[in-house]
Amino acid sequence: MELTATDTALAEALMSLPGVCAVAIGGSRATGLADAASDTDAYALVSGTLPAPAERAQVLRALTDDDRVEAQDAFGPEDHLVVDGGLVEIVYLMADALSEQVDAAFGEGLMSEGFTTCFLHTVATCVPLADDGALAVLRARLATYPEPTRRRILADTPEILRACLEQLSSACERGDVLMATHRRASVQALWFNMLFALNRVYHPGEKRLLVHAAGLDVLPAGAVERWRQAQLMRADDVDLPGALTGLTQDLLALVEGGQPAA
Repeated sequence: MELTATDTALAEALMSLPGVCAVAIGGSRATGLADAASDTDAYALVSGTLPAPAERAQVLRALTDDDRVEAQDAFGPEDHLVVDGGLVEIVYLMADALSEQVDAAFGEGLMSEGFTTCFLHTVATCVPLADDGALAVLRARLATYPEPTRRRILADTPEILRACLEQLSSACERGDVLMATHRRASVQALWFNMLFALNRVYHPGEKRLLVHAAGLDVLPAGAVERWRQAQLMRADDVDLPGALTGLTQDLLALVEGGQPAA
C-alpha cells in the first residue's frame, strides 16, 4: 500500500490525542482491493479513556476540506471527515477489549453466527502508521490463526446452519418472502464464517466477500458462482432452499473430510 501525506498527517494528529497508542490503515486499501470509489478506513488504538468527540474534532479539524468532523457511534465510536476530496473514516478500538478478544480467541475460542474474527482480521491485515508497541504485540499474536476459535466455529456452526435451512424451506413453501430473505442472509453469514475458519483465514467482513472467498485454498467446487446465482434468486423461488442446501452439504463435506490440523 502506498502511504500518502494525508496518512502521515492523520497519524500525527491522532497520536497527539491522550490515550491513542497506535494508528493504522485498514479496509480495501490495506488488502489491495481499493478502487476509485474507496474511502480510507483508519483505526486508532486507544488505551484508557477515549477522548471526547469535541477533543478529537479540535485536533482533526485542521486536516479537513470543510472544517467538519462528524462523530458517529452506531457501530462504535468513529469520526468521519473529508480530506483532499476523499472520505476518511476513523474507527476507535479500545486496546484492552481487543486484547481480551485475542486472549479468548486462543483460549476458549470465539464463536458467533457470522463475522466472528472480523476484528482480528482488521488487526492482522492493517498497515501501521504509528505504534508505541501495543499494536505490534497484537499483530504478532495473530500471525498464527487461533486453533481454539477454528474448532469452535467448525463444531458449533453445522447444527445452526441446518436449522436455518429448514426454516428457509418452510418459509419458501408458504410464500413468506420476508422470512425467506432473512434466513437466506443467516445461511450466508454462517456459511462464510465457517468457510474462512476452515481455511484458517480471518473473516474479512461483508464487502467483496466473493472476491475474498475466490482466493481461498479450500472451497467447494463452483462455490463463488453458485453463491452469486443463489443471491439473485427470488425469495419465493422453490429452488432456493435446494441451492443453499447443496452449498452447505459441500462445505460440510470438506469440514468432515478431516482437513489436517495445524
